[in-house]
Amino acid sequence: MASEKQPNDDLFARLLEQYEQTLSQQTDATELGEVPTNEPLKTRLELARECLRILKQAGVGSDQATPLVANRFGKYQLMRRLGQLNSGLTYLAFDTLGGRRVVLKVVPIRSERLYEQLVAQFQRLVSSPHPHALSFHEVGRIHGLAYLARPYVHGLSLADWLARQKQALSPSLAVQVGLVLCETIGAIHAQGLLHRNLKPSNVLLRLADPASPTPPIAPEFPYHPLIVDFDMPSWAEMVHSTLVATSIEQLAVYLAPEQIERSVEPLTPAVDVYGLGGLLYEMLAGRYPFAAPRLDELVRQILQQPPPPLSRLGVPVELEQIVSTCLRKQPQLRYLNVQRLADDLRRVQAGQKPIGVPLGFWHRLTQFWRQRKRS
Repeated sequence: MASEKQPNDDLFARLLEQYEQTLSQQTDATELGEVPTNEPLKTRLELARECLRILKQAGVGSDQATPLVANRFGKYQLMRRLGQLNSGLTYLAFDTLGGRRVVLKVVPIRSERLYEQLVAQFQRLVSSPHPHALSFHEVGRIHGLAYLARPYVHGLSLADWLARQKQALSPSLAVQVGLVLCETIGAIHAQGLLHRNLKPSNVLLRLADPASPTPPIAPEFPYHPLIVDFDMPSWAEMVHSTLVATSIEQLAVYLAPEQIERSVEPLTPAVDVYGLGGLLYEMLAGRYPFAAPRLDELVRQILQQPPPPLSRLGVPVELEQIVSTCLRKQPQLRYLNVQRLADDLRRVQAGQKPIGVPLGFWHRLTQFWRQRKRS
């Protein structure tokens, strides 16, 4: 299994910790110390430092002797930082009014227009809750920072579970999990929203309650999958105008070709069909279809190469056909929507052949010549 952690993450954490110490000592916050030459890393660091400065000015974390758990951000007690990646700053926090732990994301408000759009997108996302979607339950603003909060789920992600198993899922179990994910994403699409960032770490696994009327997917998989971190374009725009370039370095392995090339604006549900195909592939193969030591080689694979055949690993050819259809480079050649993907998964589950999306003669001929030219 390929790790999602990037080599720059440790350097990022160290530099941000140094800057936080500088702020706590009341020294000149403009003295940034070591400045990375890597532009995406520098962008991430500048954004995180801006968040910390605003929190400092608001008195959050101003007392060096006070443990972080006592730091207040509105009704939230900040317990510890969870991550920084491309989402501003992310904390594990305690909601003192709701009496529960939450994941809290904060980012500087870039403009009133973007904040109003964020609130509107949030309202659409929460208007129709789904049992397998763990969306943000609160949006707000404090001290010039916008924030999003969602319940904290203690346990594993699908990425953690696959890594611990050290082997692929059985085809039947992969289909069962895939159907739950398709149903959840389909409900999100019905609200006119997209996820845009489907990957194993964004599928949390909540241990099934034996007393619950809803049984787990299978005895060997005693969990209820929860899809998290739905994309909201206004949040991404507030994070930074160069988010796409940063995301490519951090998350390229999970991006659809049109997200890398920015060839389709706006994005369509096909981007999540691709993401579901990637999840299915990883569950069936125990690894993601594309991997390379260098970013340029990884991007070349995603844009040009077909995924390695799953049938070589003993996966039924019918499932291979479904996954290959999801992972086609051109969005219009994938399943039209997740419902049609789910229909084909059910056909395979029932011992029938999938319908897929047949390719026309001229497209097959073009593919043949491209592959021959590469060889």
